[in-house]
Amino acid sequence: MISLKKKKDFDRAYKGKTIAGKLIFLKIQKNNLDVSRFGFVVSSKISKRAVIRNRIKRRLKEIVKGFKLKGFDVIITVKLEIVDKTYQEIKSDFENVIKNI
Repeated sequence: MISLKKKKDFDRAYKGKTIAGKLIFLKIQKNNLDVSRFGFVVSSKISKRAVIRNRIKRRLKEIVKGFKLKGFDVIITVKLEIVDKTYQEIKSDFENVIKNI
């Protein structure tokens, strides 16, 4: 899994298609590369504690490793409801959102 790091890559991906699930939003845009790149946005509105925000990002990164998308930039933004959900619930929601692509 390759991460989106640069602001210009995030800005470009934000112009893509939006797909919403119960716990996450995906912004997806073709990138003309052989690999997909992922960015994760977990706002301080989700939790003031960095420990909780980082736990959510780690779970999302682990979930993304199992999926093989080629040629997309994907930004995953979370909703407030994700805080008290288990890994399996988050993974299930991600799978449902990916099916809509």
